[in-house]
Amino acid sequence: MYRFLCFIAMVAAACAAGATTAQIPVANDAHPSGYLTEQYFLVDGIQLSDAEATQLVGGDVRMDLDDMRTRLTVRVTDNEYEARLGRIPPIELYTIDVHNRVADTIGAPFYPADRALNALRNAYSYSSKPEPFPAGAWNITTIKQRNDQYGPYMIGTDAVQLVNVYKDGKNLGEFWDTGYSLHANTKPMAQSVSYGCIVMSRDDDRRLAGSLAADRQRNRTTNQLLVVRDLPGRD
Repeated sequence: MYRFLCFIAMVAAACAAGATTAQIPVANDAHPSGYLTEQYFLVDGIQLSDAEATQLVGGDVRMDLDDMRTRLTVRVTDNEYEARLGRIPPIELYTIDVHNRVADTIGAPFYPADRALNALRNAYSYSSKPEPFPAGAWNITTIKQRNDQYGPYMIGTDAVQLVNVYKDGKNLGEFWDTGYSLHANTKPMAQSVSYGCIVMSRDDDRRLAGSLAADRQRNRTTNQLLVVRDLPGRD
């Protein structure tokens, strides 16, 4: 569910902080709609194939979500040439428990990508039927601190996909949706659901945000990638 385009400001803030005490950049919400808007960008993401994603290596963070959407493997690679060739072990390598259980509703917030705005007016007043996190290779765009039930950090991506959109309970058809993030929930993992985002524990959320922020401090041009494969049985 969540994201917003402030990448340049966050990189500057991260580089100003000490590498051993990674500071997570914070930015204000862009849309005073009452929805959880930190992750929403009106910028369409570019989906990569598995083969293309595999070739993106070096000086980066790569996160791989397993087929069942229950485990996220995080690999942080140094920017050295030898590390890019896989000859030096990663700086960090760990796996965390996550879920991608989607709420059964038609009342989820709808955050239109650019291509949807051309077809809908006042799109922020529309709702949607949420879908699981879109399969593909997506960039990490933001790391934002939150003080509500979805904190402590909201990690935004540029993922987009088609969802069914509703107005006053009427189905208007499929439109491109954005706002897909990784975040925590104050509810126990076994009880929480999402509107398409990847959910983890608060401790793991804090750890992942720290890894991403420290990586940005080490390398301004780092590539931070989330690879999501489709759920079994989905086309």
